[in-house]
Amino acid sequence: MNQSIIHCNPSGLNDIKETNLTWKYSPKYGKNEIDVIVNSIDYDETSYIVDPDDQLCDHYNINPDIVNCVEKL
Repeated sequence: MNQSIIHCNPSGLNDIKETNLTWKYSPKYGKNEIDVIVNSIDYDETSYIVDPDDQLCDHYNINPDIVNCVEKL
């Protein structure tokens, strides 16, 4: 299965911990960014959420306001 990494502001760490998703501090930015590793999802063209990164965040209940960027692994 393909995976994605969601780079997040550490201000959302408590919320991320509540999701039980796998996360770690960024190897590049240390404690200034957390990286959440998730399974990728298929883009849903019928969704009210147009942006594929926002769909991914919604799927995993991650607030898009804390997301710096999303990338495929």
